[in-house]
Amino acid sequence: MYSLVDRSKRDRRRAGRLLLEPGMGELYDRSIVLTAQTCADARAEGRDSAAPGGWSGLRDILNASRPGDSGLCVFAGPQSALAVVPPFPVERDEDLEGFEPGPALALMARERTVLVVLIRLGRYSVGILEGEKVVVSKSGTRYVKRPHRAGGSSQRRFERSRERYEREFYDAVCRATRDLLQRPDAPGRLEFLLYGGAPGTVRGFRGRCEFLARSDIAPMSRLLAVERPGHRAMMAIGAEVYSSSFLTFRRDPSGGG
Repeated sequence: MYSLVDRSKRDRRRAGRLLLEPGMGELYDRSIVLTAQTCADARAEGRDSAAPGGWSGLRDILNASRPGDSGLCVFAGPQSALAVVPPFPVERDEDLEGFEPGPALALMARERTVLVVLIRLGRYSVGILEGEKVVVSKSGTRYVKRPHRAGGSSQRRFERSRERYEREFYDAVCRATRDLLQRPDAPGRLEFLLYGGAPGTVRGFRGRCEFLARSDIAPMSRLLAVERPGHRAMMAIGAEVYSSSFLTFRRDPSGGG
């Protein structure tokens, strides 16, 4: 069995430095790369054998890391394991002898063209990134009423009004996104769509913006961390887009695995 002892997020420069540290090969003697589908199959069936070659520690690590649609890179050793949730999807399963960080490093280093939508009620920023660089963007604000604490019919009227403001805000962000993608200087093919901001607001926007729902840009499930959407946040979001989650596990010999 494996117990989680540390969790951190690293941009791709810090991630690369860690994976290339001398001595990593002394800690880990096996490298396992898993697609999102393999991870999902293993979790759904509650078994370890979905990993290439089988591996008795997979369930513990999957339950803690929850890799979503990115998949997982795992480095296993006699005493510990290191799991890396990469920024973009693993494309094929691999089972490699020894410490082989190459597949994980390649996922972090590959330059992608992505659409990013940062949104909280009243504020938004939409941008297209090539690698970590923002090539086109649009930011704005729009008034949305704050929650009302009064009761009775007054509150119901207020809530209906607030819902209308929210719909109008979502529609404005959707139009801004469409206009941005149709600009002549916008890159053509986008690989992924990433959202950032407040989870509830992102859900509301995704349910309202039919333009993006019909597009062929693949949305990713992870949510980018941003407190105040706007031009400044968009210009700095590249490091977050390419960040990876690192989870360190300690092996318990008495528990198997």
